[in-house]
Amino acid sequence: MKFFGMKILMACCALVSSVVQAECTIFISAEENAGHPTTLDIPSELLKISADLPVDTSTPFITLTSSTSAHAVNYINCADSDRYGSSVINPSVPVNKMYPTNIEGIGIKVRRDNAAGSSTFLPYSGGATAGSPSRLIFRQQSFYLVDFFKTAETVKLIPDQVNTVLYGGDLAYTWVLNDSIASYAQKLIIGNITVVSTPACTFESSKSIDFNTVTPSMADSGVERPLNFEMNCRTDYGQYSVLASIIANARTSDSKYIAVTDAGGNTDRLRIEIKDDQDENVAVDGTISKKVTSTNKVPAQFKWTATLSSFGVTSKRPTDGKFDARAEIVLQVN
Repeated sequence: MKFFGMKILMACCALVSSVVQAECTIFISAEENAGHPTTLDIPSELLKISADLPVDTSTPFITLTSSTSAHAVNYINCADSDRYGSSVINPSVPVNKMYPTNIEGIGIKVRRDNAAGSSTFLPYSGGATAGSPSRLIFRQQSFYLVDFFKTAETVKLIPDQVNTVLYGGDLAYTWVLNDSIASYAQKLIIGNITVVSTPACTFESSKSIDFNTVTPSMADSGVERPLNFEMNCRTDYGQYSVLASIIANARTSDSKYIAVTDAGGNTDRLRIEIKDDQDENVAVDGTISKKVTSTNKVPAQFKWTATLSSFGVTSKRPTDGKFDARAEIVLQVN
């Protein structure tokens, strides 16, 4: 009876030993530079886009790359039924592995490169190599990549605020046995990812004002012509503002007038005054700016006037013939 009892005990112990051997468990080895689960990171980043950037869900407008793993993370004694994979921490269901962000119009895809020269989009999962027991190897120098895509024509940003695409924290992880960050082999942590957008604008590159034929008496009274111009901008902030100023290299000493060169080459006989739509003088040395606010893709229009006049009835009368004056309008978009 004792002998029979010993046989049962041996069978029991051999069975227990077999189960222990089949457990998929982490393998620490200084010789193989295999260590404990590790964390990779992407620091805080400010993304910059242009409002006219086309929608493209195939090519990212920027890719951020994490730090690389300083050591391998290996698991041994893994059976065919043991699962592993990589997942993204995001409450939304991805569409073609694209995840939304906090900013409407920007999406992300996350990839993992196992230091093998190619990357795989998350999420993914798989099983251990057939013919257990086998190893799961997350190589040294592996890393994550986060691709950012423009998914809508207009990226909806709030002016005068920090627009955060992704808040800092855990973003993705590679897991073994259970799809849970608690079972991670490698995980990705990020800093705050914010974005700013630059308006994309169109405007006239040059503008001419024709005063036609002007007599001395007309010049003494002043000849007025419209000076209308505009700038049309695409913006991701809903609205935009344009500041306009004017600079003339040849101007009167008080900077109130553009100096006009008459047919005789004289610059002290005629002048041009610029006023805005409120009939207020616009200095021609660039020191005064006028502001117009408009909405996305609606032109910001300026309706100024240019008035040609003489210096009054004096002995210095303009020479008959063509006259000329030049100035530059400077536009600044906010």
